[in-house]
Amino acid sequence: MEIPLKYKQLWNNGDVHVLILLSLSIQIILIFLGRLRRTSTSRWIQIVVWANYLLANWVADFVLGQLSSSMDDSSSSNVVLTFWAPFLILHLGGHDAITAYSTEDNELWVHLLGLGYEFFISFYVLFRSLPNTRLLVPTLLIFLVAIIKYVERSYSLFKASIKGIQSSVSSSHITLPTKDLNVLVQAFWLYSIIKPYFVDFFRILPQYEESKNIVMEMPIEDFLMVLRKDLSYAYDEFYTKAIVNHSIPGYVLQVIFSTCILLAFSLFILEPKDDFNNLM
Repeated sequence: MEIPLKYKQLWNNGDVHVLILLSLSIQIILIFLGRLRRTSTSRWIQIVVWANYLLANWVADFVLGQLSSSMDDSSSSNVVLTFWAPFLILHLGGHDAITAYSTEDNELWVHLLGLGYEFFISFYVLFRSLPNTRLLVPTLLIFLVAIIKYVERSYSLFKASIKGIQSSVSSSHITLPTKDLNVLVQAFWLYSIIKPYFVDFFRILPQYEESKNIVMEMPIEDFLMVLRKDLSYAYDEFYTKAIVNHSIPGYVLQVIFSTCILLAFSLFILEPKDDFNNLM
């Protein structure tokens, strides 16, 4: 069955717009439902998060390809298409609420090597927009944020992988807390002891026997709080960017992200847009 010409033309004129909105919608769903996944047992939430997690990278890659094929040297719309490209890289970098759906996904941290394709397409789009320099500075600022967020995600996946966990355990020096410390401190210390067992890395630590004694002497209320906090620590480390965000480099990067996004937004607002309708 042949598709009517008017529908073909309608899709050709708006395919990039629809796909970018689709990619954005997927990210919004992951932002909100990714946080609910920590505490919700709803099968529907799990299915929606799983489906959108799988679609996110594929849709962003596909839209980048569509952007590159939509570039026209004789068209002034290139400047707007170029401005969209770094946002797709930003989508590929993911957000803080979910970096992996399962622990097996953390073993795919080497997907950073695949970044070359996305960057090649993005810089190709940027090159095709020259010598028109409208929105060039905000575009480059978003590119900077997107690159760092992508590397940040890959590093988070590596640190949560079996190799990353083994490396952190081998290089860390665990000291015993005194028993008069509060429950939250003891929970954090205990998690550093049991973390290797989440990835079946059975390493006998000298502190293991002492940790058993501390746990055995805990009141049941304190033990349940420690257990809840340790599971929360495990979820954050295996499925989110918490290990990066809650570090000194992470705080510095947050300042850089916020500054770049604020500058890009300000420059975009100040850019005259009288003819932007003609660029779409």
